[in-house]
Amino acid sequence: MALINQEQAAEHYAAAETHMAGLKKIVDLRGGLENMEDSVVAVKICRTDILFAMQQGGHALLHRDHISHVKSNLAYRGFSLQPDSDAYSSRLGPTLQEAFSDTMGLCRLLNKHADEKPLDLLEFQEVLVSICYRLLQFRTIGESRAQQDTQSMYHIGLCLLMMSIYFNNKQDGMARSGLIKTLVKEAIESKLNEGEDEFKFWLFTLGGISVPARDGHPFSSIIMASTTHTEFGANTEAIEVAQAFADGIRGKTILITGVNRGGIGYATAHAFSTQSPAHIILAGRSPSKAKESIDALKAEFPDADYRFLEVDLSSQESARSATKEALSWSDILTIDLIINSAGVMAIQERTLSKDGIEMHLATNHIGHWLLSCLLMPKLIKASENKPEGSVRIVNVTSASPMVSNMRWSDMNFDKRNKDLPQEEQPNYEFFRLWGYENSEETAYVPLDGYNRSKVANVLFGIEANKRLFEKHGILTLAVHPGVIMTTELGRSFPRETLEAAERLGSMGFYTQKSVGAGASTSLVAALDPKLANGVGETHGGSENYGAYLADCQISTGAKPLAVSSSEAEALWDFSEVASGQRFSW
Repeated sequence: MALINQEQAAEHYAAAETHMAGLKKIVDLRGGLENMEDSVVAVKICRTDILFAMQQGGHALLHRDHISHVKSNLAYRGFSLQPDSDAYSSRLGPTLQEAFSDTMGLCRLLNKHADEKPLDLLEFQEVLVSICYRLLQFRTIGESRAQQDTQSMYHIGLCLLMMSIYFNNKQDGMARSGLIKTLVKEAIESKLNEGEDEFKFWLFTLGGISVPARDGHPFSSIIMASTTHTEFGANTEAIEVAQAFADGIRGKTILITGVNRGGIGYATAHAFSTQSPAHIILAGRSPSKAKESIDALKAEFPDADYRFLEVDLSSQESARSATKEALSWSDILTIDLIINSAGVMAIQERTLSKDGIEMHLATNHIGHWLLSCLLMPKLIKASENKPEGSVRIVNVTSASPMVSNMRWSDMNFDKRNKDLPQEEQPNYEFFRLWGYENSEETAYVPLDGYNRSKVANVLFGIEANKRLFEKHGILTLAVHPGVIMTTELGRSFPRETLEAAERLGSMGFYTQKSVGAGASTSLVAALDPKLANGVGETHGGSENYGAYLADCQISTGAKPLAVSSSEAEALWDFSEVASGQRFSW
């Protein structure tokens, strides 16, 4: 849709074409792109471009919006341009947010399909023109017209600079990354004048568009998963999250393990119940405790259907019996969400399950893994004809992935810790903080049994995504709920450990949460659509960015081995052997 008459448009486009030719000459005079690694020169070119644009009449220069045309052409070729956003965009006004959303979506698309060239050169130009048009609408109350024009011209100049870089690369795919990497590095590291944050931001974003995926995602932070609500944090209550994503709950079937009154699982069920789910399945060992929870939920939210599923997660036989019952329910054909919230912690004496597996691992990992895998037919059915990530499994882990990894050579804690391979030995200093002395000489430390099993929660999700996300769109994530001292989870702690926990809290090692705040990250992981972006990708050298959340946001605090794809594959193999059952969907 043209916003100026054809004669005006022709004049401005002719001027723009002349200027583009001038930009090309400048680049060529500098030795071409291959030799133009001086980012200062590139920035000067960009600012020259800005001055030119202002002299040519400013806002009328690029008043055309072709985004709908681009989207239709992409759809014809089998590509879908989905708007995207980032933590930064929440601080922008509506117009800039919209422009940023399109830019991010294009960045993701081009990086994902770089070798397929989803856009031709003209369409690439039209996308940038569309972004410029939206930026030119941007106005901030209290700013002078000159300030507003200058800000807009910065954006136009950056768009044109990126277009000139693209044109100079012989139209053979995305631009070479050398110049852009240098340019962005300069923009990030240099101390620009006050008020130039927008300049750095768009330089970064548009640079990201021009870098292909095969360069190793040097701009991965603008194409990776993030959360919708960056304002959510450690003190956000689960009900707040449920209200923010109400449409993701309404009419859904949700299974939650470990739902005793006063615990995180119950707080999770309570938050879901506020937004009219169809069914909530409460899975646990105790019928009487489940009845207490169901009665409380029904009294407050009578419209949902609440159902008890009896299961002892330490027993594979019980997990199989429970899933057989659930699969037989003719009135519940699908399950949209599984929240694996049950768990045991710090069992004081090394204990093996009926199946011969250390009790923490048997309950916290194997039981949940087997239950989830056996229920998969109902999850796959739920995922049909839905966007990727609509159906999810959430494993409630802990801070353990930040300090621990798997103990492959001694899963049942038979060997002394000091006799383990170096990479499998626990963090002895961490144990001392919690009151465990001389753990080097010990085979079993209660906290270590717990830690290893909670690392398994994260690895389970990583391998599940590899097997299920691309094929069925089922997403599995792990969350650290935080420290909630009022639940039953720490009931096995001896007095010395409880005293150590109090001491660490007073020293600021952690902050206690309410059970509602402890449940909130589970709801973010279950409901936030943005977490389905960039599944399984590497970010900042860390594998599987987005697989682990804490305080309602993606966490990068896990140890590399706790988010390793090879470790996840090894755990899946171990789990299949331990259960005597293999799964393929």
